[in-house]
Order: sequence, then C-alpha cells, then structure tokens
Amino acid sequence: MSNNQQQETLISLKDLRWILKIIIKNWYLFILFPLFFGVIGKFMSYKSVKDYSAQVQILLKSNDVYDYQNSINNNIGIYNVYGDILNQTRILKSYDLVEQSLSKLNFDVSYFIVGRIRTNEMFNNCPFTVNITLLNTGLFERRFDFYYIDNESYKIESEVGGERKVYQHKFNEEAITDEYILTAYNKSLITSKNKELRSQTKYQFIPHTKQYWVSRIISNMEIKNIDYTSILTISLKDPVAIRAKMFLDTLSSVYIQYTLENQLFINDNTQNYIQKQLDNVIEVLDSVSSELELMRDEKGILDLSRESKVYFDQLINYETQRRQLDLDIHSLDNLKDYVINANEDKLMPPSFYLLESDPYLKIALTKLYEAQTKKIDLSYTVKGNHQELERLQENIISQKKDILIYVSNTRNAIEEKITDLDKEIQYFETLVKRIPKTKRDILSVNRKLEVNEKLYVFLLEKRANTFIAKSGIVPQTKVIEKARVLGAIGSSAQNVILMYAFIGFCLAGILTFIRGLFFSRYENISELSENTIIPILGSLPLVKDITVDIPAKANITEALRGIRTSLSYLNQKEKSNLLLITSIHPGEGKTFTSSRLAMIYARSGKKVLLIDFDMHKPKIHKYLELQNQKGASTILSGNGSVEEAIQPFKENMDIISSGPVPPNASELILSPIMEDLLAYGREHYDYVFIDTPPIGLVSDGIVLLKKVDTSVFVMNTQKANKKGVDFLEDIINQVDGKHIGLVLNGVKQGKWKTYYGKYGYGYGYGYGYGYGYGYDEK
Repeated sequence: MSNNQQQETLISLKDLRWILKIIIKNWYLFILFPLFFGVIGKFMSYKSVKDYSAQVQILLKSNDVYDYQNSINNNIGIYNVYGDILNQTRILKSYDLVEQSLSKLNFDVSYFIVGRIRTNEMFNNCPFTVNITLLNTGLFERRFDFYYIDNESYKIESEVGGERKVYQHKFNEEAITDEYILTAYNKSLITSKNKELRSQTKYQFIPHTKQYWVSRIISNMEIKNIDYTSILTISLKDPVAIRAKMFLDTLSSVYIQYTLENQLFINDNTQNYIQKQLDNVIEVLDSVSSELELMRDEKGILDLSRESKVYFDQLINYETQRRQLDLDIHSLDNLKDYVINANEDKLMPPSFYLLESDPYLKIALTKLYEAQTKKIDLSYTVKGNHQELERLQENIISQKKDILIYVSNTRNAIEEKITDLDKEIQYFETLVKRIPKTKRDILSVNRKLEVNEKLYVFLLEKRANTFIAKSGIVPQTKVIEKARVLGAIGSSAQNVILMYAFIGFCLAGILTFIRGLFFSRYENISELSENTIIPILGSLPLVKDITVDIPAKANITEALRGIRTSLSYLNQKEKSNLLLITSIHPGEGKTFTSSRLAMIYARSGKKVLLIDFDMHKPKIHKYLELQNQKGASTILSGNGSVEEAIQPFKENMDIISSGPVPPNASELILSPIMEDLLAYGREHYDYVFIDTPPIGLVSDGIVLLKKVDTSVFVMNTQKANKKGVDFLEDIINQVDGKHIGLVLNGVKQGKWKTYYGKYGYGYGYGYGYGYGYGYDEK
C-alpha cells in the first residue's frame, strides 16, 4: 500500500495532464528538431571518414607433417610451442612482427584529395607519388598541400614553425630544401579535358614514421580465437580497404616464415652438435685404426684366444656404456648452462637428444620455453612493473630452480653409475693383464676401436634422423582463408540520420520540459483549475487602456462582478468582511484587482474601506491620485489616528493609503495597533480590502493571512506557472489557510471570451488587462 501511495505521489494524474499539455503546446518542436538534426546527421554522415574491415584466418597447428615426423621432432628436442593460442596472439600483435611486415610495404606517405566538405584518402589512385626524406623531423604527421602547375612542375605549401612556406619544384627531379629532400613523380598527365579540374584540385600528403604505423595497426587490429579450434581470425580496420587487405596478407606471410625459421633454427642447432661429436669420434677412430694396423704388422698377430676375446668384449661393453654416460653428463652440463644463462637473446634450448627417455625434462623445458616466450610478448604491451609480468618472472625463476635441482640429482645418479662401471672395467682390466703383453696391447687397441665404432654408429643414426626431420619441416601454421574485405564498419548513413533525429527528438523533449517547468504559463482559468486545488474565483481580461474609474457596462466590470459572486460563496460567514488581496510577484495586478473589487462592492451599496499595506513600494495613492502624507504607516507607528488617515474616494468607498515609506515596514505589520486598525474597519465598514506586498518577496502578506476572513491571490498570465501554484499551495498548508481563492489576471481576449461563453456571459469580445504594478517596474 505504501508503495502505491509513493508511486501516486511521484507521478500523479495532475502531473500527467501537465506533461500532456506542454507537449501539445510545443508540438512544433518535436517536428522541427528531428528534421533539423536529421539534416545535420546527413551532413555528418557525408563528411565523416568511413572505416573498412579486412579479415584473414590462420590455422596454428596444421596436420601437414607426417606422424613419424612428430616422433622424430620429439627425439631431437623440438616440442610443440605453437599450441598456446594466447602466446601466438601476442606474437601476431608484437611490435617487431608488425614492423617487419610494414618494411615489406610502402605505407610511408598517405595521399588525400581535398573537397569542399570532406577530405578523402587516396591509395593507388593518386595521380602523383612522392619520395620524401624529412630533414626536420617535426614535420612528420604534418599535412603538405600539393598543387599541380602543369605536367612539368608542381607547388608545395606547408606550415613550418608557424610560418607558411611555399615551394615550387619539377617532377622527377630531386628537390632539396631546409626541411626535406623530395622527388615527386607524375603518374597522370594533364590533358585539355582535365586541365581546369586538375588545376583547381587541392591534394595533400602526410609523411609517417614507422612508429606511427605500428601503433596505429596494433590499436586497430583485433585477434579472436574460434571456439574449440586452433584457428585465429585477424581483423584490421582502416579507411582504405585495399591497404588493410594488403597488410593482413603480408602479416600472414611474415608470421608463417617466423614459425618456420624457429623450427629450422632448432634443427640446425641439433645438427651442429651431432656433427661436432662425430668429428671427435672420427678423429679417434682414425687414430686407433692406424695404431691397430701398425701393431698387427709389427707383431704378426692375426687372432686372439677365445678367453681373451670374452674379457675384451665385456670390457668394451662397459666402456661403451661409460662413454654414453659421459655424453649424458656433457648434455646435462649444457642444459645447466642454458637454464642459468637463458635470456631474450638465448631463448632456444640446447639439443637434448641423448636424454630422450627422460619425460620430465622434456615437459619442464617446454614449459620454461613457453613462459619465456610469453614474458617477451607481454613486455611489448605492458610496463616493466606490471603485475602479470612480475608473476611470469617469478614463475620462470621457480621453473629454473626445479630444473637445476633435477639436473643436479640426475648428474649425481649418472656419476654413481660411472663409478660402478669403473669398478667393472677395473676388474676386467685385471683379467686382461694376465694375457701376454703383446696380445693385451692388441686387444686394448681393438677395444678402443669397437667402442668408438659403436658411438659412431649411434651418432650417425641421430644425424640421419635430424636430416629427415629437416626435410620434413613445413610451417606449423597456414592460412586457411586469405585476407578479404568485409566492407564498411560502423553505422550506415541511414542509421546516423536516425540517430541524430532521435537526438533532436530527445532535445525537443528536454526543451519542452524546461519550458513547461520554468517558462510555461497558464493562459486561462481552465488550465489553472486543472493544476491546482485552490478554488478559482474567476479571471480578468487583458485591459490596455487603464482609467481611474471603470465603465458600468464592460467585460472587465462583469468579470469583477463574477469574482464578487464567487467570494460570497467562498466564505458564507456573517462576519467575513476582511478581504486580503496579494500576489506572488510584483506586477501581477493585485493593486488593480483590490481597487476594482472595492469599487464594485461600493457600487452595490456596501460601505467599503481600501487599505494599502504595501509600505515598501506603495502604489494605490498614485493610481487613484490621492495624498499620501498620512496612512497605514503613521497609524501603525502611533503618529496619527485612523480617522485622520481616511480619505473619501467615492460614494460608499474610503481609502487609507500607505503613508510615508517607513524604514521598518515589516515590523509595523506586527504592531499591536494593527489589531485595532482591523477592528475599526470591521466595525465601521461592510467590507475592508487590504492590499499587501507580494508574498514571494516580502512576508508581510503571509502574516496578514491569519488575521483576515478571506484571501485572494492574483496571478497574471505572464507569470502564472506550475512553480508559482506549488508555492501558493505550500504557503496555504503552512499557515493552514482557509477561504482562499485565485484570480487569473491578463487573460487574452479569445481565451477569456471562450471560457466565459460556456457560462452564459457572452459579451461579444473580451478586453484584456496587462496592467501590472511591480517592484521591477520603471
């Protein structure tokens, strides 16, 4: 229930009627404003530069590599680093990759043709091109005006240091000034048909820096991942559609080459490492083979005993294992060096083909590489103290620590194996020593030969696998949809016009509301009665010619009689002869109304007294052409009696003017003599009319409201609005006023006639009254 009451308080039926009324009054605004703003929208749509969107799609992980290729890659240390979509997105938007793509294109200068309303950018269809080197770097991103003179020469204008400089040069010739070195090429000759048009056309060009283009493209490029796939959709918006398409094609090509180079780098690194080991083994094999041949020739030994061969075979087997473990330790040392010294310049891990059976190191190295790549990409887009960057650095340090601990433990385990193997080798060497020295020497050389031959075969196998992997390397990424132009983006011309028209409609509504709230006026008592709970006593027509007396037969006279009748119904007590006439603002006609009502009552045979209590700016004595030496101020200040202040004006009508203006008018209203004066008027007159200052400026009238029988508020159509009505209603509620009515003054002829015609007055035409005494009247 309380919610409903609150809703009724917030939006009442009276408020809805008021809103409907002001909308009807200002209907033309809801037509003119949308039309006007619609025209502005059409103009802005024509003048604005449209952006176009181009799009390309890239598959990050293709299946163009055979299945055995992946296993070979894993064996030689190439892991999948292209599956992280977030990393690849950052790589595609990295400064270096965009700059590398731009270096393959010629976007250094932008060309424009200047029209009367808008300036259009030209790309391939500009009739000239320029090759410019700026000596004054402050001229980058500045517009140069370009004018054709003829087929041989042209003119350039530019602002340099606040000064307008003009240069004239020849086509195809290098021009050198203090600001630039420039060569212009004429692509379209001037003919008799286009001579006038070309000479009147103004062109412009803007030289750009690489940094400008990189920043612009990164900000206008958007990369999205298609759900549940490894496909990236790259979109770029640009005022020139073909330029956006060209860049995306180039970016795709550069990115694919980038991914291919990384794989080739890893493969080459592995091949170099294997070849280095092979060279060492080959050198040892050559040396041992030569030594064995020499010993056989010198000693003449062709075969060894079976027992000796068994000893040497076991010894060769253990020494081969030990040699492989030495290689493992060497690889672990390389890995340790990489983990400790890895940075942006040394990002790729070392070849790791000897510990291929260790899955933990494979996974740990892959994660470390991905974390380092992500850190490098993120460093291009954020500041050094960014929270995410610091988190990545901590993660990298933690991963390095774990890998180093694991490498150390693995190395210790391998060294323990080597110790065990050394014991076995030492044991078999003891057995071998029992063999005669000559045979023992041959077996020792033969043992070295077999050990290195096995290692040689092992390395050859790994090198073959590496070569196979390289021959099978293809880009891990591929373009599945070439760059294409999607069309213009943003609002269409029709939508822009509708948007501006809607803005105009909204502004019309706002202006209508402001006019209704602060400037809308009630022009007849029908409108006034719909917006107030205060009884309406009547209205007074607009009068242009004001006289001291009033005609016996006139619309204004009949209107005053109607108000007199309404007053008799407003307060039907027997002793209700004190009537207060006031208004909110100066100049609303309260003095005119009080004097005219007093005259009407006097004509009906009632004895009437009119008192001017507006002691701030009195008007009644001037209006009725009376003396003002004595009056209400002298009575209330005790400087004169009531009888002395009364001035006869007409039959049955006396006047007490305000008297001299006192310095403390508001205090005099509170004087005890006030009660005596009102009692005197109630005793000696049938009706006493009291004219007070405007209650919107002075509180005298509010004080007197409690002392009179009936109160009349005069509102003029020039100032009668919702705010004023609400103010009067608040005043009435504060003083708990009763027997209060409203009179609307200054109603125009047609509206006054129409309203009163409904009630049978029908006086043919209405006068009007625009009279207004006021504090602001000059």
